[in-house]
Order: sequence, then structure tokens, then C-alpha cells
Amino acid sequence: MNLRPQILPLRLCHFRLCHLRLRARALAGSLLLIAGLSCAQAGSNAAAAVVAEAPCGVPTDLLLHNPPLPNVARALSEKRLKVLVWGTRSTAGAGTSGTDQAYPAHLRARLAERYPGVKLEVEVLSQPGQVATQMVRGLQSEVIARKPDLVVWQTGSADAVRNTSLQEFGRAVSRALRTLRGRNIDVMLMDMQYGPYSDLLANFRPYRGYLWWASRQENVALLPRYQIMELWEEQGRFDLGTEDRKLQRVNADAIHACLGDLLGWMVIDAAERAAEQTNDPR
Repeated sequence: MNLRPQILPLRLCHFRLCHLRLRARALAGSLLLIAGLSCAQAGSNAAAAVVAEAPCGVPTDLLLHNPPLPNVARALSEKRLKVLVWGTRSTAGAGTSGTDQAYPAHLRARLAERYPGVKLEVEVLSQPGQVATQMVRGLQSEVIARKPDLVVWQTGSADAVRNTSLQEFGRAVSRALRTLRGRNIDVMLMDMQYGPYSDLLANFRPYRGYLWWASRQENVALLPRYQIMELWEEQGRFDLGTEDRKLQRVNADAIHACLGDLLGWMVIDAAERAAEQTNDPR
């Protein structure tokens, strides 16, 4: 089964997240609601719509908050784009069969597919076990110095496990978001991954809640990875509780493929809406 969403050309619409629909596809003999995209009619400009192949689909309301990415749009207009994926162990592909199966690699593949003439860099900065305050200490030297157009920041796991005070976590996250945006760097947040025994490991809820709040407060996108993976597990799309090592890797590869493609869709959508706003004479 092909797990990757496909980009389908549409002639009469821009890539605008102005209206969302659910499309149904068959999975294991039954219909599964898959997130689809419908666009506003806009002359003869070619655009794209994403149709998620099962089992990657998610309810549309999980991805509704996806603000425009003006700095990404500007970079694309110059035929270049540098993305820094900043996170912990899973960012480097922990649990997958290799770094080429990790979600940053799938994000790059999706962007390269959409923008074939663009000089594209997707760099990974993995800082295993670091809480947000530790990560932010290196914001200038480790992140800003790389001159990315977009930072995808996955955080919260280590803070929850170490029971970092929410106030300390929040200060670090908000400071980083404001600093990056002040340097004309777009940001997208991603929260921690879900597992069937996550609640036994730590109380992730307050940290997830703060990331949700910060994404709205600072007007940046959030990919709610925990909630998405929990939904997939509840629906039986992936067996996250298996003790079979081979199946664990198969599941991890498939989940990373889905997450990378969802991220790619969000970046494309947000960047192309930003470009529309720039070109709108009104």
C-alpha cells in the first residue's frame, strides 16, 4: 500500500485552505474518512489538492490552524528553500529502519516533488534528551546561525518526562518563537509522539496544551503528532503496542512517512497562501 499522499493538479483553484471536505476511501473492506482539500475557484492558475492515502488521513480540524509562511514563500520565489528540523531522538529517525525513513526525509521528498526547480535543503538538528530551556540556549549558535527559512521544532517530550515546570517550559517556547520570527524565520511546532503506555511514562497533557496555546498566541502552525498517532492507534491503523521488533520498525517507517507528508502538505499550503497574499493587489 502506498502511504504517501498524492498531489493532484487542479486548473481552477489556488492551493487555499479556505474550505475542507472529507473524502471516503476503502481500507480493509470498509470506508475510512480521509482528509481532503477543496480550493476556491481562481481563474486558470494551476494549483494542487492533497488527497491522503489510507492510513495517513486525519480529521481536518486537527490541521485547520496553519498560518501563512511568508519567509518560505519569499525563499521559493528566489528558487531556494532551507528547512531546519529541530528536535530530539525521533527527528533523527530513532525507531525507524534508517534516517532515510525518518519524517524529515519524507518532508524533503514532498517539497522536492512540488518544487522541482528549487534548490532545497532540509537539515536535521537532533538534540536527544534536551528540555526546551536547554535547546533554546543554543538558539543563536545552533539554529539561527544556520540561516533557515523555516524551522520545524519538535519539543515537549523531555520536559514531560522530567516534569519540568510548565512556566519554565512555556517561557522557553515563547521566547524561541518570538526570537525566530523576529529574525524573519518561519516556525512550525510539533509535539511529542504517542505510545500506548505514554500515560505511564509521563503526563504529557499540560505540555501539549501549552504548545497548542503558544501556536495560537504566536500564530504559528502546530502538527499535533501525539493526537494524530493516538487516533491512528485507536482506529487500528497501526499496532503501536506490538512487541515484534520487525513490526515495530515497519510501523515506525510508515508513521514517519505519514508525518513527513502531512508536514509537507502544511508547508506547501501555508507557503502558497502567503504567496497569494503578497501578489494580491488589494
